[in-house]
Amino acid sequence: MSFRKSVSWLGAAQLVGLVLQFGTSVVFARYLSPHEMGIYAIAVALVGFLSIIQQLSLPALIVREENLTDEFLRTAFTLNAGLTVLFALLIVAAGVLGGSSLGDPGVRDVLFVLAISPLLGTLSFLPMARLEREGRFRALALIGTAAIVAHAAVGTTLVVTGGGYLSIAWAQLAYGVVYTGGAMIVGRGFNQFRFGTRASRRILGFSVQMLAVSGAHQAQGRVTELVLGRMLGLSALGLFNRANGLNALVWQNLAGIVSRVLLVDFADRHRAQASLRDRYLQTSAAMTAVLWPAFAGLAVVAKPFIVLVYGSQWVPAVVPLAFLAVSSMLLTSVTMTWELFTATGRLKEQTRIETIRVVVGTALFALGCLHSLEAAAATRMLDAALAIAIYRPHILAMTDTAGRDYRRIYLQSGAATLLAIGPAALLVLGSGDGLPPLAALIAAVVTGVLLWAGVLLIFDHPLAPDLRRGAERALRLVRRRDAAPASQGSRS
Repeated sequence: MSFRKSVSWLGAAQLVGLVLQFGTSVVFARYLSPHEMGIYAIAVALVGFLSIIQQLSLPALIVREENLTDEFLRTAFTLNAGLTVLFALLIVAAGVLGGSSLGDPGVRDVLFVLAISPLLGTLSFLPMARLEREGRFRALALIGTAAIVAHAAVGTTLVVTGGGYLSIAWAQLAYGVVYTGGAMIVGRGFNQFRFGTRASRRILGFSVQMLAVSGAHQAQGRVTELVLGRMLGLSALGLFNRANGLNALVWQNLAGIVSRVLLVDFADRHRAQASLRDRYLQTSAAMTAVLWPAFAGLAVVAKPFIVLVYGSQWVPAVVPLAFLAVSSMLLTSVTMTWELFTATGRLKEQTRIETIRVVVGTALFALGCLHSLEAAAATRMLDAALAIAIYRPHILAMTDTAGRDYRRIYLQSGAATLLAIGPAALLVLGSGDGLPPLAALIAAVVTGVLLWAGVLLIFDHPLAPDLRRGAERALRLVRRRDAAPASQGSRS
């Protein structure tokens, strides 16, 4: 499947997922208090911290490996299965200890439910990794969409009928069941449950490096949540989790579309000893042109959006959300770092970088927690600035690019961003309480989107052909809709 078609399939799936995840989050916010959301957030933080042992990125190794032998796959399956069982047992142990140490039995109950999901991953591991290696992104998109639908259906049904914070945990389990079932059915030719250890040295060499990189990043995120929960309370953690979840929703459903395809593409190009320059510059242009306006817009409409959608009880999450959105804008300028380092086999360098980020970022966040929730969120912007300073030289070297190659990209994306958020920003600033009428806000956002598209077309941006195709398809649909009544009238 071509790069464009792969991105299109994943994009369609992510769009469905975005709508369903957002709708589910609204229902949860309406039926659960910040304290109840904090219970789930602290449980997830504990699970995330324990999941560091799983950050071996074995699927990425299978995607990158030149020759997949039977012994290689057996060893990968064995290592994954062993770590998954250990992970599930640690979650159960954390549930036993967590309820008493945090003074809330709800944490224990959530952890007991979440302990089941990792075991399902043992069955879906090889089929999903092999499907991704072969570029079968249409199948991957359909499996993910089915799982998201199950998550939304189970979660909303349970929370509306009084399931409380456990509704989110059961919804997560439903996601895992459908995801695993879909993987085993669609990828049935790749199902393999045989054990082996002969390729352990080669796999562990890669996995230890990935553990240092992904594990360090995972540790930072989860440790900071645990610190926030202990220092500022579960309600503050619930507010931060809501803000961080909205920010991540944008990142995962936009950046996540491209990252999976790019890992395969970068790996193929690197094996062929081809330059990554053109592909990375295209990616950087597209990502900044889309994500800068998305995150900037999220920061601008944070207050009216949260009040209208989630309710006034979540207003304290507005400022943290704005700070997190700005930090994500900054990180977009060093996009796809993990994919680059993984595909080119330069994980030792990324390990050193992430170690520095973890130490500095965690210290800054803890200092912010000493002051307030808003200060803690603001430290994310400092962490993003540090990431740019450290990562930039490595990215230039891996992609055969120079700083001047990005000037036009950033100027175009910056201009598009200003035009995109301008109408909404003027409207929000012009309203005394920052809460303009909903109809006016929607009109301002639509106007911004049209201005954004227009400036990209004027600049002949790399996204311009896709915008033209989208406009042409929309016009064809309108013409068909207008022609349908006329044809029906002539037959009558």
